Amino acid sequence: MLRDLKLWSDTLADKWPDTHPRGAGFDSWKTPVTGSLVNLPHSSRHTQRRYIDLVLKAAVNMRSQKPDTAQGTRVTAILTLPKLFDSGVHIFFDESYWQRFAERHNPDDLWIPLPPSRSLLNPMVCV
Repeated sequence: MLRDLKLWSDTLADKWPDTHPRGAGFDSWKTPVTGSLVNLPHSSRHTQRRYIDLVLKAAVNMRSQKPDTAQGTRVTAILTLPKLFDSGVHIFFDESYWQRFAERHNPDDLWIPLPPSRSLLNPMVCV
């Protein structure tokens, strides 16, 4: 199953949409795995770490392959805990849409962005 995720991570950048899909301000891609593979209690910490690395790698690849027509877009890897299966790569076509999306008020739907001085990419073991 992680082989499928690695292939997804390596090739997702080939799937840049030409325009805003369905008129939405974003597009997203979920990972091609089953929840039991990456969610506790069935998953190991090693598998979860590998999963996170591959989702981050997919986002990095998307960002590095951004077409000239998409230079204003924001590429994000949204990692969800405790249900990692809900994670994915999202692109936002304009900053105002991202700002509205990022604003969270419900205690069951909060997130903590990493400060710029922190990174999950170093060291990236899946490269």
